[in-house]
Amino acid sequence: VALLKYDYMRTQKNVSPRDLKAFAQESLKRWPSWSRSTLFSNYINDLTTSLFNADLGIKRELPNHERTVKLTNLRNIQNWEMHVSRVNVAGDTELTTYREKDIKKLRSLVTEKDVFVEQRSYTGKEDCDIFEDSVTLKGLPLGTYLIEFTGNNGKIDTPLRLLYVSDLQLLLDEQKRNEVRMVVLNATTGQPVPYAKIAMWDTPRYGKAREVKTVTTDAKGE
Repeated sequence: VALLKYDYMRTQKNVSPRDLKAFAQESLKRWPSWSRSTLFSNYINDLTTSLFNADLGIKRELPNHERTVKLTNLRNIQNWEMHVSRVNVAGDTELTTYREKDIKKLRSLVTEKDVFVEQRSYTGKEDCDIFEDSVTLKGLPLGTYLIEFTGNNGKIDTPLRLLYVSDLQLLLDEQKRNEVRMVVLNATTGQPVPYAKIAMWDTPRYGKAREVKTVTTDAKGE
């Protein structure tokens, strides 16, 4: 009956994580020797497992433009740090932020460490509370930046991110006969950028090298 009640409580919008945790704890106290009481221990663990999600939005930003980074589904987080470092890679880099060897390479290419650092601590929250927050990332000059979040004094790591700060904007205009007109603009001034290089490639199959084709715009930025 207790398990059925717990399942029912989970479907109710007016039942909070604190309510669920309290019910699971009370059930463990009342029936400690019950063969299925470990399920309530598992429920409590699920309700209190640390969560941290940072939404940076698109990977590209204009120079010296602030952006809001949304932190969602935070749970059992006492503190976190955000570190932004300048890294010497181009916008068409094949290095990823999820392969260990690529992460090691990116760290070795950092040219200016901690150009922006933010720290935050939380008190008065239960370990099952889910909450949100946000941080304003200051405007950055042209370049590529490596962004890293850690939580609970380094015990929680989140995936690294790359942020590309550029004032170039590529516009695509589909033409007839499978043709595409490409124009490179300065996103700050709105003016065309003559003789800009555009790199194009398809996503290669696993294990295959990426084939890159480069074209150059004319005096009109096309």
